[in-house]
Amino acid sequence: MGRINFKLQIADLQQSNEYKSLNLTTRDVYELIYKSFLASAINCEKGNEDWKDELGVFCRYNQSLIAQKLNKSLRTINYAIKKLKELGLIHVVEVGKRQTAKIYVKPIKLEIYDYKEVKIEKEEVKQVFEETFNETANYKESQALNNMIKRYSLDDLVTAIKKSVNVKFKKARINYIEKTIESLNNQKKSTKKAIRKEMTPDWLNKNDEIKPKIIYELTDERRNLISQIKDLNALGRDICSYSTEELKKLIKMQSLQKLILN
Repeated sequence: MGRINFKLQIADLQQSNEYKSLNLTTRDVYELIYKSFLASAINCEKGNEDWKDELGVFCRYNQSLIAQKLNKSLRTINYAIKKLKELGLIHVVEVGKRQTAKIYVKPIKLEIYDYKEVKIEKEEVKQVFEETFNETANYKESQALNNMIKRYSLDDLVTAIKKSVNVKFKKARINYIEKTIESLNNQKKSTKKAIRKEMTPDWLNKNDEIKPKIIYELTDERRNLISQIKDLNALGRDICSYSTEELKKLIKMQSLQKLILN
């Protein structure tokens, strides 16, 4: 199946010599009819033969509707269409009094581009999208959802699509889904409790090196200091692991304690 670049076609029309030769009102009429013609051409490419006959692709546009859209009188619109017919830019075939005439338009540059249809890669995402919005995803939506599948978890994406069920505007769907996923991720981050550094025992810190136990030599000086300690049972560890300075501090502390108690 082909695809017509609508914006490019209109840009080509506006740059054409035929378009530039017209006055402002006739240009506006020509552009409206040309857009309708492009819509018919797109429908034909999709397999709808209702807008094509032996003469080619046609569109239908009521003059009263054109006058209403451009806020012009019916007489002015009639004159503009007559001008377009004289220049050979459109061909009008009257069908009947109660039916809108067929309008065949001379295409300025009608090109049909081949394109590869984009489908949603994950069946679960495709299914939940169709169930939520009651229709299949279009080209841009499928492309955006495939990008989200690569960036987010499947569960978050499915949840976000379900939460978007009340989005009224079709163009806002994808943006709403992505913002919902970001909101879900922020909620997960806020619920995670940070581990306080002081709550982690030293023996769980892998970066800390285990310090070797130091045993001091039992010299005469140390023997003398140990003999001055009144309460050896109050020591928290082996007496040989206390340094000389620590022994002196213990003796002072016990002496102070004795004075206080007396």
